[in-house]
Amino acid sequence: IAIKSGCGTGKTLIQKAIKAAIENSKPEWKGLYATTLKSVIDSFCQNTGFTNYLSGGDTHSAKKETSLNAKYLATTDLSLSFDNQTVRDVLIFDEIERVIANSHGIHPNNIEYLFNRALDAKLLIFLDADMSSDRTGFFIEELCRRKRFQKQLIINCRDYAEGMNFNLLSNQEQAMKVAIRKIKEGKFVDIVVDYSDKE
Repeated sequence: IAIKSGCGTGKTLIQKAIKAAIENSKPEWKGLYATTLKSVIDSFCQNTGFTNYLSGGDTHSAKKETSLNAKYLATTDLSLSFDNQTVRDVLIFDEIERVIANSHGIHPNNIEYLFNRALDAKLLIFLDADMSSDRTGFFIEELCRRKRFQKQLIINCRDYAEGMNFNLLSNQEQAMKVAIRKIKEGKFVDIVVDYSDKE
């Protein structure tokens, strides 16, 4: 299942619902969620009940131990190899475009390893707002060439920013004043920062 839908459109809720459905119908299945950013994994685990691959510590042996004990594991794409002893029935790749790109990058996972993990699964779910036929499409077609998967593509074409207002502000102080004013008015405020910002 490939789901192309914008940021903030409920892809995490879909994954939570899928996990609940699997637990009801196939309680023996094991699942794996992989994406590129640790911060996304933290949030994902809080919302879905998956085990964070760093919950036991960030050493090689701790990650391996966590992977062995987790029925539903969430990990970064670059730490997938720590889960190589567990067969996972369900694989969820979030930001699949970057996961595939990383497998060809300076610190590669090896694209063949991704293919092999995917071929062992019974259900594959790919998520990305920027899914392309060149990268994800090729990956899916190659999987289908090697194994008989039934494909399903879901594209959310709705304008998810409909009804929202966006303002470009020139400095941090101005942004803080606008945010404080909006919060006092009882409005919701999303503040986007660089993804590497530890704060």
